[in-house]
Amino acid sequence: MKVEEANKIKDWIIKECKKSPEYKKLTSRAFCDHAGYSKYKEVATEIATQLITIPQAVQLNKTLDPTWGACTYAFWQATLSPNFPVYALTKELMEGFINSQPPSQLWGLKMPFDRALIMLPQNTLISPDGYSLNWLLINFLEPFHDCTFAHF
Repeated sequence: MKVEEANKIKDWIIKECKKSPEYKKLTSRAFCDHAGYSKYKEVATEIATQLITIPQAVQLNKTLDPTWGACTYAFWQATLSPNFPVYALTKELMEGFINSQPPSQLWGLKMPFDRALIMLPQNTLISPDGYSLNWLLINFLEPFHDCTFAHF
C-alpha cells in the first residue's frame, strides 16, 4: 500500500471516528489544551478509533491478544465515565519519571482515582521503534488494580 493510500484511509477513519458516540462522549467535557502536549481531541480520536474498529479486530483475531483486550476495556470504561482527571506532566517531572524505578507491584498502592489520562510532554519518551509516547490512560481494574495502557 502506498503512503498516499494509507493517509487517505487514515483520514477516512478519523472522519468516521468523529461521528461516533464514543468520540462525542469523550469530547463532551471541557479541556484546555497546552502547548507541547497532544491535543485532548487527538487523544479522544485515538481512543474512539480503537473502539469503532473492534469488528475488524475480531476478524483479525486481535481479541486474543491480552494487551489489546486490556486497552480496549480501559478505553470502553473511559467512554462510559468520561469525566476522569487529566494530568499534564511538566518536562522536569517527566525527567524524574524517566529516571525513577517504578514499584515492582502496584497492588497495595492507594490511588486517588480509578482512571486518569496522563499527558506527557511531546517527544520526551521515545519507543524503540522511534514513536513518541504522548499520553497514558491509566485504568485500575477490580480486583487486580494493575492495568495501564501506554499509547505510542
